Amino acid sequence: MPKQTRHRTEARPPTATAAAAPYADALQRGITLHQAGRIDDALALYKQVLEIDDRQPDALNLAGVAKYQTGDAESAVSLLRQATVYAPRSADAHSNLGNVLRAMGRTSEALIAYQRAVALKPDFAEAHNNLGTALRMLDRPEDAVRSYRQAIALKPDYADAHGNLGNAMLDLGAHDEAVAAYRAAIGADPSNADAHYNLGLALHRTGHAEEAEASFQRAVDLNPAHADALFNLGVVLGEREDVAAAANAYRRCLAARPDFAPAHLNLGVALRTMGDLAEAERALRRAVEIQPALAEAHSNLGAVLEEQGRIDAARDCHDRAVALQPQSAQMRYNRAITRLLAGDFAGGWSDYEHRWGVAAFSAAEPVVDSPVWDGTPLAGRTLLLHAEQGLGDAIQFARLAAGVPRQDGRVVLQCPPKLRRLFDGVAGVNQVVPRGADLPPYDLRCPLMSLPERLAIDADSIPADIPYLRADPERVEGWRDRVRAVDGYRVGIVWRGSPTYRRDRDRSVPLSAFLPLARLPGVRLVSLQTGDGRAQLDDLPPDAEIADFAADLDDTAAIMQHLDLVVSIDSALGHLAGALGRPVWLALPFAPDWRWLLTREDTPWYPTMRLFRQTARGDWDGVFARMAAALQARLADTDT
Repeated sequence: MPKQTRHRTEARPPTATAAAAPYADALQRGITLHQAGRIDDALALYKQVLEIDDRQPDALNLAGVAKYQTGDAESAVSLLRQATVYAPRSADAHSNLGNVLRAMGRTSEALIAYQRAVALKPDFAEAHNNLGTALRMLDRPEDAVRSYRQAIALKPDYADAHGNLGNAMLDLGAHDEAVAAYRAAIGADPSNADAHYNLGLALHRTGHAEEAEASFQRAVDLNPAHADALFNLGVVLGEREDVAAAANAYRRCLAARPDFAPAHLNLGVALRTMGDLAEAERALRRAVEIQPALAEAHSNLGAVLEEQGRIDAARDCHDRAVALQPQSAQMRYNRAITRLLAGDFAGGWSDYEHRWGVAAFSAAEPVVDSPVWDGTPLAGRTLLLHAEQGLGDAIQFARLAAGVPRQDGRVVLQCPPKLRRLFDGVAGVNQVVPRGADLPPYDLRCPLMSLPERLAIDADSIPADIPYLRADPERVEGWRDRVRAVDGYRVGIVWRGSPTYRRDRDRSVPLSAFLPLARLPGVRLVSLQTGDGRAQLDDLPPDAEIADFAADLDDTAAIMQHLDLVVSIDSALGHLAGALGRPVWLALPFAPDWRWLLTREDTPWYPTMRLFRQTARGDWDGVFARMAAALQARLADTDT
């Protein structure tokens, strides 16, 4: 929220009439002390004046201002109302009364006082400004704009009015006008930290992230304890993935405002991204302690606990988040992941259907006007299944097309172009269409990863007829001699996934992790890696010879037919090997993707796959040591 310029109450000099009265000297000395910040001493002198003349309007006005400054708002209102009774044409008294009433939350009464002040003194710029703020608080931004503009017309260098005009423009969604108003406020008062902060908000909302960051930073430079500027600086830094700097901004924000739950929440999210789960948990627990109804904090705490392997506690957090925000797609999606990981397929698939309301998914949902299939028999109609998310997801779930109850219906599968040839012949699919090509007519549609929910798939009913993908026979034959020229037990390897995947840091490994396999007698490693990870091939020691057969997916499928084993991280090529029915070992991080469930070494998704899990976060050495031992045992069995 933009920072509102605070109203100001001023101890104005008495009128000439008052100055000629017997108490003039006491009143003037009270004003001098008041302006020097000696409020109690000033009040004592105002009291002396009122003992002489309890209707003296200047003393009543000034005493009211002083009482408000000491925190006694009720007495302030009483004194200021008397001032307006005995000096009904005092614009200052009406304006000061409005200030105190507004501070007390009595905005409608304050509005009347301000309106009286500007009626009495049309050139009273401060009263027009304060009237605008009251109007804005009463949700009348258009009227507020007119009042702020009047204040600025009377006093062009009035920084507070420019800033408040910017706030009203933000309310109206007029972001460019808000930016101009904040810049004018800064021009009139370059040291106004709130104006720089508000400018940052407006710039951020208009997509000018770098300028917004500079404005927030300037606000912090001017006021190092500006908690709102520090918080929003953290948000901007996080958006450009400078997570460490964002975390530092949130920490500084919390130093200024220790009980600011959203900052604890965002700090926890940043720390989780950085891999510091213990500190992330502490920050998120503090957030829910301060603000128990903050659903996002419960949900993120659940995610952190899940990554620590504390599944039951994670589920409790997600249940609490959903109870607090039952309509939140994000809360339901987050709970889905934990439920599926724990093997609660029915609850997990149900929650997973809310993914289209999550920002990361909504942009990928196809814009089509046909009804969504509800799982009933097609009865002569055509169903479009459209692949979503990554290549591995498409490979994993394409098999479910065979379970669609058809009754003379047809199934069209739309998939990423890289998978088109591989998906030819998938059971239950009448036609495969690459994404981007024209689609044939269809009656119903269904996202591919919604099939488990429609078909009520659980761990015991996953179709496991392997292989359900097949490599092109001509390509298999074309690669035969080249691959088989690699002498020994041929192990295809993949060590890096897509860097755009949020948790790629957890699943990808350095190529050097495979050295225990490379050094086994009789083993020859075959690189199937594509993309940036291939650069690591140049950094291997001389005794770690690796054959390099990087290829597209169709050729990789053919190459796999000539390999004895595939060892992969959790990637599309791991899914491909499993779908082809090839022997495949998967290296999994301590907190694996939901589809691999918990603890087990096998998977109902791929009968030929074996899972090797980290027993501690980051411990890939242990994973590959166990793989090397298992491979050595396999080689020994082969020899016998």
